[in-house]
Amino acid sequence: MSETRPGLLDDLPKLATIEIGVLLPGLRQCEAMAGPFDLERLTDQGIPAPAVLVTVLRIAERITRSGPQIEFNAEMAAYVVTKDRMGLPRDAAAAAICQAILPTVPGNRWGDDFVGPAEKVEARSLVTRNTRKAAAALWAVTWTQPFVLQADPRQEIDPIVYLGQAPQIGAGHEEDYEVFGEAST
Repeated sequence: MSETRPGLLDDLPKLATIEIGVLLPGLRQCEAMAGPFDLERLTDQGIPAPAVLVTVLRIAERITRSGPQIEFNAEMAAYVVTKDRMGLPRDAAAAAICQAILPTVPGNRWGDDFVGPAEKVEARSLVTRNTRKAAAALWAVTWTQPFVLQADPRQEIDPIVYLGQAPQIGAGHEEDYEVFGEAST
């Protein structure tokens, strides 16, 4: 029976928030959340700014392989919420937070062996007339996070190459073969 990773889908945004929180200790809030973020959620929940909220937006099968392991892609988002502060306008604050997060995400596995390197990282402004009315800037740093839920049960093969020279080849000439590489023990 192969090893599984219970709770990965719930843990994945939490793992990202741990690293982002260390990277940006000045955030008033850095946490995982469920589902997409929008202005309604911002006004209903009264998010303290600056904040980064990380979520899984969508999961899809990544690739079909011939073996037993199924790979998935999680479409992730880190929502950046800022408001005007003395000496730092909200748009500049949002840009600075995105600029700090962007180089951290590519290739990041968030410390989990079941998670592959993050890819397809981008940032986009979600600023609208309504967010401006709420005196907030809203951005999203998005990426694709490959993952598996079950470890690959196949054993690694330690190849050994045998070199033979005709006519001393075949079943009766095993001792005539030269070995390249050694099996790991």
